[in-house]
Amino acid sequence: SDVYYKNASELFQETSLLYYKHLSGEFNTASGFSTFLACHILRNQDIPDMMKINSVDKKDIKNILLYNHLGGNDHSLVLLEKA
Repeated sequence: SDVYYKNASELFQETSLLYYKHLSGEFNTASGFSTFLACHILRNQDIPDMMKINSVDKKDIKNILLYNHLGGNDHSLVLLEKA
């Protein structure tokens, strides 16, 4: 399953990449938790260090694209935008 995240990191090399399931675990509403975290990041313009995969820093966070999958079968993309 890591192949999907590896491919994403190759596509978005100039983008801050984050992960969250080490904070929440895998469960049916994990994507809801990621939406909550993304809204918090957009509102506060701050990414917690414990979520960072890479060292790319953005000064003005305008969009967050959430990608989630379960077992390589069920995939979802959600684009959130700063109001």
